Amino acid sequence: MNFLYLHKINGNEVGGGEPIYSGPGYVTIDNVASVAEFAKNGTR
Repeated sequence: MNFLYLHKINGNEVGGGEPIYSGPGYVTIDNVASVAEFAKNGTR
């Protein structure tokens, strides 16, 4: 809803014309360090 509201009142666009993936995110050997940091900060 926030995206729709901001688009209407401010012309905001999301994704820059690219897909916005909303499916599950997977923790892999390549991203485990950053995911762990976000989890530690309470944002993931």
